[in-house]
Amino acid sequence: MSRLIESIRLLNGKFSRLELHEARLQNSFLEVFKQKPDWNLESLLNEQPIPQSGLYKCRVVYDDQHQQVEFKPYQPSQIKTLKLVADNNIEYNHKWEKRGPLDDDFAERADCDDILIVKNGLITDSSYANVVFQKGEHWFTPKTYLLPGTM
Repeated sequence: MSRLIESIRLLNGKFSRLELHEARLQNSFLEVFKQKPDWNLESLLNEQPIPQSGLYKCRVVYDDQHQQVEFKPYQPSQIKTLKLVADNNIEYNHKWEKRGPLDDDFAERADCDDILIVKNGLITDSSYANVVFQKGEHWFTPKTYLLPGTM
């Protein structure tokens, strides 16, 4: 079985939305491993040497026995082109290390930077993130996401 992941924004030593990442981790752990973890994100992260300045991606990879934490400087991707990819069968309700169906759909992007996944005629997510749309001063997110986001 593939391991699960939480990717958490770290800016100048402060984690973003840790309580929402914790909730997603707890939910995924219970659904996948049929038990509650005997650890939590805050305690695990407090055991790590945390970078105190700059923007980092904190990646927690875990299964029911092990946890691994890494910090990498974060550089946002420059997405300029998207391809719509229809996949009515895709399921991705947990953030897996091995992304199988997402990687398969991403491979269809041709010369585009990323994809927008369309399931049953509705926009869900990109291959890498949840999506948000702007119309004038209003912002919208699809109600048909694959993976619940934290933003």
